[in-house]
Amino acid sequence: MSFVKRVCLKTKASEKILLAGKENGFMINFHAEELNYIGGVEMGVDIGATAISHLEEISEEGINKMAENKTVAVILPTTAHILKLKHPPVRSMLDKGVIVALGTDFNPNAYCVSMLTVMNLACIMFRMSMEEAIVAATLNSAASVGKSDMYGSIEIGK
Repeated sequence: MSFVKRVCLKTKASEKILLAGKENGFMINFHAEELNYIGGVEMGVDIGATAISHLEEISEEGINKMAENKTVAVILPTTAHILKLKHPPVRSMLDKGVIVALGTDFNPNAYCVSMLTVMNLACIMFRMSMEEAIVAATLNSAASVGKSDMYGSIEIGK
């Protein structure tokens, strides 16, 4: 996972690293547009990212590209809440057809492993319905790691 941020890696450097991983059989799944907009989403979609996380500063173009290419938006409510970041435009993403997943972003600055808390924050902060939050926490989270064909829902044959 690459951490595409102005202070960590520039977009071109990240693209090179992500493509090297892809050439060696890895899925592209990385953080972008958390603290500022740098075009990470557009770059990620263009190179075939499976999922992109955070997205507090995503552009309208980025939202449209993610929807068109079925790139999963992994939203991390605990990080936005704890760090008092601008909320990602989740309602706009959902309304435009972006596949939205939820995650904890468990790390020292977002110390929460409870998906129930994540789902509750998603409903309160991002105006997701309970149904949207449940799908985002299960089926769409499985999709974010390329496993929704086998995991994330209860279905016959799954």
